[in-house]
Amino acid sequence: QAARRTLGEAEKLVARLSKIDPDGPDSLHEAAVLERYLALSFLYEAAYEPAREHARRAVDLAERAVKIRPDFQAREDLADTRRTLANCSDSLEEFARSQEIYESLLREKPDHARVLQNLSQAYKYAAGLHYRKSEDRQGLDLIVKAHAIDEKLLASDPENPEAQDDLSFSLNQLSWGHSKLGDLPAALAASERSLAIRERMVARNPGEPRAQERLGYVLRAIGLLGRKEGDRAGALRDYRRAHAIYTDVRARGYGGSYVASELGFTNLELGDFESENGHAEEACRWYR
Repeated sequence: QAARRTLGEAEKLVARLSKIDPDGPDSLHEAAVLERYLALSFLYEAAYEPAREHARRAVDLAERAVKIRPDFQAREDLADTRRTLANCSDSLEEFARSQEIYESLLREKPDHARVLQNLSQAYKYAAGLHYRKSEDRQGLDLIVKAHAIDEKLLASDPENPEAQDDLSFSLNQLSWGHSKLGDLPAALAASERSLAIRERMVARNPGEPRAQERLGYVLRAIGLLGRKEGDRAGALRDYRRAHAIYTDVRARGYGGSYVASELGFTNLELGDFESENGHAEEACRWYR
């Protein structure tokens, strides 16, 4: 909500700029970036229809800018807006369009860090859609590409927290793909490396809810792998840590619908765990 209020002030300035220079590449750039941020602000609240509406406006503005001046910045804006529309609409076609533009930009500037990072994110989101459709091999193939980019970016700046965050995320999805395809040792190795990154990030920022929430995600993933491998004591420990983290950050008002959903999934998996142990009453408590 605070972000939305700030964006409201930006809207007033962009409206003035657009009146002064309606077809100027700089005006179109600012307007496209604004619409993209508005789309993301609604997406974070799971308000999908207004998110899609703002994302489509962002794409239209970016396309106008490319027609007027097809330079690197304008094409990068178009890739960014298409990626955002893909996020808001779960569209593999839009992800493919954004990936194609990013890849063409990297042929011009192979080491452009921001474009590399955004291409990696496009691969990761598209992989997530493939996983949800049980297209596990296609998803894993994309994550292998994302993981290679994230390793490269972190190697170039090892203390960069954003690069650490990105690598941890691709390791999580790498683990998921290996697990779905039955390679539990590879899945566990990826998750344990992700966990080590998350533990270090939380140690540096112990009260930061975003760092804690992402640690919770990895712990829940490792708990599920532990169940599959038969390490029930380790799985219960990891699930309980994840549950405590999600409960804490939600009580502090962080994460909205996403953290509520993750807490629900953790409760569900704890119910499954207790059911597998023959503890029906305890399982029902978690399910409720």
